[in-house]
Parts: sequence; C-alpha cells; structure tokens
Amino acid sequence: MRTLKQLQRPWISIGRLRIYLGAYEYLKKFQEDEFLRRYDQAGSRFLRLMLYLILFDKQAKDWVDGTRIGYDKTFSASVAGFEPQWHHVYPRSALKKANVSDDKIHALSNITVLNERTHVRKLASKEPAKYIRQFEIPESALRDHLVPDTFAAAVNEQADLERQWGLDRYTDFLLERAQLLAKEANAFLEKLE
Repeated sequence: MRTLKQLQRPWISIGRLRIYLGAYEYLKKFQEDEFLRRYDQAGSRFLRLMLYLILFDKQAKDWVDGTRIGYDKTFSASVAGFEPQWHHVYPRSALKKANVSDDKIHALSNITVLNERTHVRKLASKEPAKYIRQFEIPESALRDHLVPDTFAAAVNEQADLERQWGLDRYTDFLLERAQLLAKEANAFLEKLE
C-alpha cells in the first residue's frame, strides 16, 4: 500500500488516484457507522486517507495558523510548514475523565487533520469550547473540517458554544459528524468517476 506522503505529491493525477482507489471499488457507498470505528487501527487506514483527501479537496486550513491542509515537498507557499497530525476534536484526556470508552474516544468522527505545531502546542488536552474561543476559530473553518452545522453555528454565541460543545454532547457530535463524513466521502468518490 502506498503511503500518505506518496499520494500527496503535487504531480499525482486524478487518474493515479482512481487506480489507487480502484482496489476499493467494492465500497459502493460509505456508511456512517464506518466513521464511528477507531481511527488508530490498521483497518481504518483507507478511511483516514479519505478524511485527509476530503479535507484537502475542500481546501481546509489549520484552525490556528491558517496553513492549508496538504503536503508538498516542493515547498509551495500554499502549504509551507504543514506537517499533518491526526487531532482529536474532543481531547482524549477530557473524554477519559468522563468515562467515555476508548473506542468512542478514538472514533474517526472525532478526528481531523491539523498542523503538528497546532495540535501539540496549542490545542492538546483543551476542550473544544475553550480552544474555539481562545483562538477565535470561525464557523467557516469548522465547517471546512466537516464539523456538523449545529456545532459549527454555536461559535457565534458564548452561551451556545459552551452548551453545544459540552462533553454531554459528545455522542451527538460523533453521530452527526459520522453522517456528514459518509456523505462527503461518497460525494468525493463520485467526483472521481
């Protein structure tokens, strides 16, 4: 299997991507429950790749430094300094304290791609309402990362932000985002046909 870095070269064509994805032709449609699986298990590599490709296709940007999600060894200005990192939208530490199971903590629908500097130095272990407020992450940036509408729209009002992004809403977030990820993954594959 090719690595993510090999697939991210700027010269990769849609034709090459079709060939790579052709091995997965049996996946006629993604189901939302596939995005509720753990992101960190070997069987989830293809789904992680799909998440990355969708975010890249949507031209999503890092929530803090604004670097475009991408990888390019030619040092293109559009992705300069980007080092991809799988980021838990709701942090592991907070979910562990709330007695959420490891399978739910590591569900792919709780994962997005950010720059390593942002993930490690700025957002790690912070609950979403806190880092959204602290870094003034706009609704549009959350939507570009396929955050469900009900959660993304909550950033506009402080009371809504705290209520909507509370740990008690985590399961709703997972389910809504899994549904959105499946829809977007299917749309992405249709574009390749």
